[in-house]
Amino acid sequence: MHQIQTAKNLVRQTLNSPTRPASPTYLGDDSTDTIVLDPELAKIAQSIRSQVHLKTNEPEQVGGPEIV
Repeated sequence: MHQIQTAKNLVRQTLNSPTRPASPTYLGDDSTDTIVLDPELAKIAQSIRSQVHLKTNEPEQVGGPEIV
């Protein structure tokens, strides 16, 4: 790793190019807890959440052969 950095520095010095600034770090909050939906969209989201909780993994839904 040290050799790579040394080589990069040598190329920069040779080409006299400015060093690249550090990339910004994004620390945003991606949570969906604070999003307020339109009432109709909120009903759709709630319906989907309840369907996910009701779904079970029955053998015919899992797939694959019964006899292995």
